Amino acid sequence: MTITFRSYAKINLTLDVLGRRADGYHEVRTILQSIALHDHITLERIDGGIEVICPDRSIPTDERNIVYRAAALVRERADIAAGVRIHISKRIPVGAGLGGGSSNAAVTLLGLERIWNLSWSPEEWLDLGATLGADVPFFFYGGAALGVGRGSEVYPLPDIRLDHLLIVWPMISVSTAEVYAALDGRWLTKSPPRSNITVSCETAWRAWGYPHRLLGQAIQAGAGGNDLTEVVGARYPEVNRAMERLRQFRTRCIRMSGSGSAVYAVFATDEDLQEAAEALSGEPWRIIQTRTIGRAEYWETLIEKKGTQGAVAPRQR
Repeated sequence: MTITFRSYAKINLTLDVLGRRADGYHEVRTILQSIALHDHITLERIDGGIEVICPDRSIPTDERNIVYRAAALVRERADIAAGVRIHISKRIPVGAGLGGGSSNAAVTLLGLERIWNLSWSPEEWLDLGATLGADVPFFFYGGAALGVGRGSEVYPLPDIRLDHLLIVWPMISVSTAEVYAALDGRWLTKSPPRSNITVSCETAWRAWGYPHRLLGQAIQAGAGGNDLTEVVGARYPEVNRAMERLRQFRTRCIRMSGSGSAVYAVFATDEDLQEAAEALSGEPWRIIQTRTIGRAEYWETLIEKKGTQGAVAPRQR
């Protein structure tokens, strides 16, 4: 049995860091949104063991890879002899704050559920994902979502449609752990939590109406922010330079995604986006044109099964 997944990337539309928790992690409020940029992950059931294959030699294929760890964790908990061969085709930059590793892990878990015929509850899969990484549970939902706690407590929101996104990756891989370790009081959100745009999403999630429309307008107008931007920019000046270059164009919003190093700009028109993309083509960066994808499209296109016609409908969570 072989299954191929699209492993979609994400951007953080806002990211507030409220402080360090008693468990050593940081309390965050973030809005995440899936985008069309994706890797491909193919899982094949084999007789035993775990094999990870990736043509990109910079990607480890042993226990250092989150996909390998996901498979090992499931195999141990399920206590099964069957194995899996996982092929990774990377397009999402590594260490860019676009959730590539977390997305790869999430779709690997979805695939293992099928090829190993597991019948665990959605809650069990979510908990398992959260042990692998704070962003992993988001990829069980797709679309737009509010992330709270470490970011692993996820509440779906109505989709936020952004058709003209330009991502700039300065070809730098950033360690999320190192960024959070460098945080101090200077970088944290100072406003009372209930005034933050990300926390106000709880109201939008319940109402699914007028507050959400205001939220979408606010994001496109550049409201909100990312509390990690300054600390990342201080350590990696090329991130600041990428954001400065983007400010030279007709953008509606410029932001760093997650803990970086990728930054993105929202444009009102494709013409404005193409002008910026062409002007930036001479920079030593990777330039990616993409868009957001809603939850329905996310699930409709997530899984394809080799040897059959059409998509395999995933079980909604």
